[in-house]
Amino acid sequence: MEKKVPLRIYQPPLPGEIDLLNVNFFVITEENLQEKIKEIEKILDGNFVVFALTPDGYEKMAENFQEVRRYVRQQKELILYYREATTETEGTTAEDWLSNNEK
Repeated sequence: MEKKVPLRIYQPPLPGEIDLLNVNFFVITEENLQEKIKEIEKILDGNFVVFALTPDGYEKMAENFQEVRRYVRQQKELILYYREATTETEGTTAEDWLSNNEK
């Protein structure tokens, strides 16, 4: 006699949300250079150091962040798809799973 044994697949929790830190940007031009040097020296306790991006470089950085965001969303969709496909409870949607497993 055969006995049906339910398949139990471990469903690890999704990673926690990322907690980003605030970043201060300074726009430095020829007209405000001396003012910004003093402002940054005050912030850095007498040192003047900056990391610069051109407007084109800033746009590329923003596009890169969007690409990372797209990738993470697609990975999340794959994870939710496989969770739904391997969950014993029928009729559970990805949205149901998310609402039941929020932090």
